[in-house]
Amino acid sequence: MHINFKTILNRIQPLTLKVVKTRLKQACHMIDRFHITQHLNEAVDEARRKDVAAMTARPRAKQKLKKMRWILLRRKTRILGKAREKLNRLLSGRLQTGRAYILKEAFCHFRDYRSVTWAEAFMRAWVQRVN
Repeated sequence: MHINFKTILNRIQPLTLKVVKTRLKQACHMIDRFHITQHLNEAVDEARRKDVAAMTARPRAKQKLKKMRWILLRRKTRILGKAREKLNRLLSGRLQTGRAYILKEAFCHFRDYRSVTWAEAFMRAWVQRVN
């Protein structure tokens, strides 16, 4: 029996993915929207943790940034009121957390592209901004 796999989704474990890469060379590894968002949120949270760790001399600012975790996991369009004010203050600063959040929000536009050419151009520009 011959099965032709063209697409492999991201919900598989790393070891299984390794086997897929060796046995199913023609398969394309696809990552769904949920997992992309998950990775972006993890990157923002990692940047937040590094900023918090670097703020040893400013305990009040450190505490405020610590309380931003759940706000940073949401999309900007869904943040309202005082939380939005806190976010805007964070984004106007120089912390890596703000930069990571801006990059995360910018990546959301990738889903809107219907043309492969424009999607590739967007991805190249986004990766260049990250680096």
